[in-house]
Amino acid sequence: MVGLLFFRTGWAKKGWIIPGLIFIWILSGCGVKQSVQKEIVTLDRYTEVISALKNMYPDMFKARHRAILTMRNKDYALNGFLSVNRINRQITLMVQNDLGGTVFDFRLTDGQNTEINGGIGMLNPKWIENTLTRDLKSLYLQSATPFDTVFSGKDQELILSRVKGDIEEQLFFIPFHSSNGEIRLDKIRHLKEGRPVYGIDFSYGPEYDTYPEFIQLSDPGTGYRIKIQVQYFIVGGTHSLSSNKTGRNQTGCISKRHKHDKTRH
Repeated sequence: MVGLLFFRTGWAKKGWIIPGLIFIWILSGCGVKQSVQKEIVTLDRYTEVISALKNMYPDMFKARHRAILTMRNKDYALNGFLSVNRINRQITLMVQNDLGGTVFDFRLTDGQNTEINGGIGMLNPKWIENTLTRDLKSLYLQSATPFDTVFSGKDQELILSRVKGDIEEQLFFIPFHSSNGEIRLDKIRHLKEGRPVYGIDFSYGPEYDTYPEFIQLSDPGTGYRIKIQVQYFIVGGTHSLSSNKTGRNQTGCISKRHKHDKTRH
């Protein structure tokens, strides 16, 4: 229809043939770049991603984190003692400074109710609550929803996408052990109007590859960034972290012990 109008108006006789054809080509959609992602419709691939998400962590565990927090162009060395119950969607976190003094205690119950205690210096308590809730839920309380869609990406990536309000959350899974086809969560991105506003990157160490060994979280909008090294990881939730430094707790649950205490930069 556009082409017929072009010739009937006499533009073709006025030397506008080439520009007119380009205009028609663009309107027809031939000049629009197609997305590099392709939706996966096979149930087995979708199930594979959901299974990897579900089994990323055990239902109950404790961990000790060594972290470098960057805020307002300043770095802070922190230790975090974490207890997670994924079934009840409950997380408790005790944060200490480099000298062992308690900075604050944080509790998340039912995946939504929060409580924070302790002195947190110049930082806004509400900002701390909102940031910790987002971080901890993104890390440890991920689960499948009826609105999830799985796409294929580059380099054998599988991308789980879901929309929460004006934010699109994308979880990227990559092959971990090519011999058995296992996939692992590699990174998480939050997009707003197509722009990244929040990200998490995971790294699985060669010595302890069951769970992520290094984690980095970043929020470009606020300049907030935290780099975490997982020092201990104990499956189950009945024993203290501080008393288990030999790689296995008293009930036989596996824990992680690293030879170094340096957070990767």
